[in-house]
Amino acid sequence: IVTYLAFNVYGSCNIQANYFLDSVCRGNIQIKTIAITFDDGPSAMHTEEVLNILKNQKAPAAFFVIGKNITGNETLLKQMDNEGHIIGNHSYSHNFWFSMKSTDNMLLDIEKCNAKIKQAIGKCPQLFRPPYGVTNPMVAKAVKKGAYTSIGWSLRTFDTTAKNKEKLLQKTLNILSSGDVVLFHDWGQHTASVLSDFIVAAR
Repeated sequence: IVTYLAFNVYGSCNIQANYFLDSVCRGNIQIKTIAITFDDGPSAMHTEEVLNILKNQKAPAAFFVIGKNITGNETLLKQMDNEGHIIGNHSYSHNFWFSMKSTDNMLLDIEKCNAKIKQAIGKCPQLFRPPYGVTNPMVAKAVKKGAYTSIGWSLRTFDTTAKNKEKLLQKTLNILSSGDVVLFHDWGQHTASVLSDFIVAAR
């Protein structure tokens, strides 16, 4: 029983395990490319700075946005879309207890986020990143019922807890490899401060 529970907890908390739900967490390792992704925006704090850096570097990215954060930041969402970035769904509420909702309530939350995105840019994403990367049978059913594609990551930068931007940059570059789906957060101060150097060094 203990072993069974341990496997279930590990599978639930590690989206890369594809334990309950198949998620895209890595690209083709034979091609020297990476995917830069951002969670939790749009944010009035640093999203615009991040977008300007990406534009200057001519680097496309994917933004997994929270529906409730769109209100008041519609211009940033339109800028993401106009500048060719992918916009994905990261739930409307991003509630800590999101994964404990019923399948139907979970799907309502996801669709509420899509409605906010469509209101702003006229598009409904089919890419979904589960809040906190937590999966379980209910999340799997909601994703399947909504015909979404689950997107995870292979390299988590922990940029939101970084205390030093130089260490954040070096640590990320040290473990970067072909095919990585890199997870940043577009509201983070250190994220914005290392992003340009990260792109140059990755190239």
